[in-house]
Amino acid sequence: MTGMQKSGGAAPSWEIFEDFRILRSRDAGNAPSAERVAELAAHPSPRRKILQRSKRETVSLEDGVVVKAFRKTGRIKKIFGAEAAGTKAFRAFRAACRLRKHGVGTPPPVAVAEKLENGVPAENFLITEYVENLSNFRDELNRIYAENPDCEALMTLMRTVADACRVMHDAGVIHRDLGNQNIGLKKTPEGTWEVFFLDLDRVRIFPAGTLTDAQRGSDLARIDLPSDFIRVFREMYFHCYTPPRAFLEAEERERAAFERHTRLRPLRHPIREWKVRRRQEAELRANPNAPRIPVGTRRPTPPPDTSPPNSSPRISAGTQPPPHSFPDTLPRTHPPRNTHPPRNTHPPPERTSTPAPPTRTAAPPRRRTRAQKSEAPLRMLRLSLETWSPLLAQSETLVGNYGSLLVGLVDELGNRLLLAYDQ
Repeated sequence: MTGMQKSGGAAPSWEIFEDFRILRSRDAGNAPSAERVAELAAHPSPRRKILQRSKRETVSLEDGVVVKAFRKTGRIKKIFGAEAAGTKAFRAFRAACRLRKHGVGTPPPVAVAEKLENGVPAENFLITEYVENLSNFRDELNRIYAENPDCEALMTLMRTVADACRVMHDAGVIHRDLGNQNIGLKKTPEGTWEVFFLDLDRVRIFPAGTLTDAQRGSDLARIDLPSDFIRVFREMYFHCYTPPRAFLEAEERERAAFERHTRLRPLRHPIREWKVRRRQEAELRANPNAPRIPVGTRRPTPPPDTSPPNSSPRISAGTQPPPHSFPDTLPRTHPPRNTHPPRNTHPPPERTSTPAPPTRTAAPPRRRTRAQKSEAPLRMLRLSLETWSPLLAQSETLVGNYGSLLVGLVDELGNRLLLAYDQ
């Protein structure tokens, strides 16, 4: 098989080594050889550390590089053109090169390895450099909500992520899975944030500067922020300008579709959801004191107060007391609560003690005999005749002879039933 040459003289080309087709990046420092890339893909060493494992992919760490292995694409997906633009590893590799070319943060790509079966790519591997101390937008938001509910820190983080998303879209890249967990964050020595976009296998690439407002809004629909912060994030994305109408309509439409997709997940993946619930229940049984809701949805419980009950907080001279703290030495400026007189000012009547009535022991229930059981239907029939006969007799004045005929029929029917029952 001949090598697949990319456009441009400086672009990397495909190399064949054993059963693998390999594409190496020329921008990566200390890029491994084709033999080493094939070894990382086909023969993992015992020192390899598994970072994440799922049904579709496995992410592992070895010798300072991250190896992301994608499973073989199914036949049905191939029929619908799932690999028309290349395998997942190749699409992620191409997107990473495009982002880094335009100054957008992402882990530096090293190489792509595709295992060939009958000349067709099967398993494919993406190798990138390892970024230390990498967090993500979701975890940092939860940490701010729970530990440091400071508006300035939250606004700074949102501004950094919004600017990075804007630069990515200006480069002509649509992520298509831009959730909070796929926005990597790393703290710099200066105290600022550096953004890394992750999971680029679903990316679509367009010419730079050609994305429409609808495409931008649809791509930002999976970012999850509480209450009105999503509106602030939109304005940060447009540099404090009101977002266009096409942007807002596309974002709302895509957000509603994603919510429906999320609600139908138990129907689409029942076994996977059952395993997730089972694992969560096992973790809850192992640690009953663990919170039942995700971190960040409510503030943690403050530690118990160990000060004496009658002690008041000390306030040094020249400082203001903290909010919602009223020392005993400061006069209250508001009247105490519940100072209105009660509605009923009459004293309650005195109750005289009366002797309790003697307790009676309940008699055990009596069992009915067979004769009593047989007389029950007869009593019900007689009661019904006594109830309906006067009513039918009164109807004689209304319907004339028909009423008397109906009374006679009912009486005759009752007499025949009683006679038959007696015999």
